[in-house]
Amino acid sequence: MILSGWHIDGYGIFSDASQPNLGPGLTVFHGPNEAGKSTLLTFLRGVLFKYPTKSQTDYVPPLRGGSHGGRVFVRDEQGGEWTVERHVGKRSPVILRPDGTDGDESDLQKLLHGFDKASFRAVYGF
Repeated sequence: MILSGWHIDGYGIFSDASQPNLGPGLTVFHGPNEAGKSTLLTFLRGVLFKYPTKSQTDYVPPLRGGSHGGRVFVRDEQGGEWTVERHVGKRSPVILRPDGTDGDESDLQKLLHGFDKASFRAVYGF
């Protein structure tokens, strides 16, 4: 699975923010303190694995409006574009397969190849 872009409806400092068509290879985000780097990481983790609840320390409310959540766009090994959408308060993500049909949690698990929230945090949280 390759992250190809995202759209944030509302999450932390981001509202109606998109980054489509990330290029192939390594993408590095840099910026000053409070630019939103950690917020973006928490957003991506939340869409893929579930957002933290209000009682958890890494909960991030939408500070500038918008529906709390968004979607990520990913490519599978065959080059198919998937959409994974999740919003706070919704039990399950909305998965859209490359052919436009609805997917489910099992499709997401296949895309993630068994990678779980703890693994994501260990690899991408520093």
